Amino acid sequence: MSGIQALLNLQECDTQIMRSKKELDGLPEVKAIMECRAKRKEIKGKQDQVIEMSDEVETKISKLQKEEEKVIKKIGDLQAKLDSSSDYRVTTSVTRDMDGQVKRQADIAKELDELLERQIKVDNLADQVAEMLERVNHSEQHHTEHFKEKGGAIRDRIASLEAEREALIAQIDPDIAAKYEALREEKNGIGLSRLEGEHCSICRSEILTGELNKLLKGPALSECPNCHRLMVVREED
Repeated sequence: MSGIQALLNLQECDTQIMRSKKELDGLPEVKAIMECRAKRKEIKGKQDQVIEMSDEVETKISKLQKEEEKVIKKIGDLQAKLDSSSDYRVTTSVTRDMDGQVKRQADIAKELDELLERQIKVDNLADQVAEMLERVNHSEQHHTEHFKEKGGAIRDRIASLEAEREALIAQIDPDIAAKYEALREEKNGIGLSRLEGEHCSICRSEILTGELNKLLKGPALSECPNCHRLMVVREED
């Protein structure tokens, strides 16, 4: 096989690889999987919010419970003081303090009831979020399995083409191969064109007569004067 033919085959091979990868990326399962991942990220955000809400409620409950323990102890101490004193002034002062502590105990109990109700709602919300996350994970797994099934043949084709590509590159002059690779990177995967009449087969630009004559009299492999890709003028070396 000539170097020119190897280069043409390489470009064809690269074109097939690009088409196969596009076909693989275009499978509906790919979109479905990406949607699942976006949805999971959204749900994870909600889950973090629920955890934050739960931690906040638990912190408040713990704080109130500790305060309640102190209030109960203080009420007990005040009651003991009442029981041991017959002084009217002491009794009046202690009774006033006792009433304040009893009121605070009642307020704490009310706040705790409200927080416990809120905790139940947060727990229910956490269960709902967990169920949503489970459904999304199940859906992604389902689509992934279908993607593997459908995409397996395409991936095998790509692997075969890439192996063929390596063999073709080995048959091409290293300097030309390097230039082709650079152009392919720069020109959206197409680094080689053909001269078709007076036009470049890729950019389709008309080549002026003077440039055309230079190409026809020059080497079999040249360069498009317009898009600057490598150009096969003749398939003979």
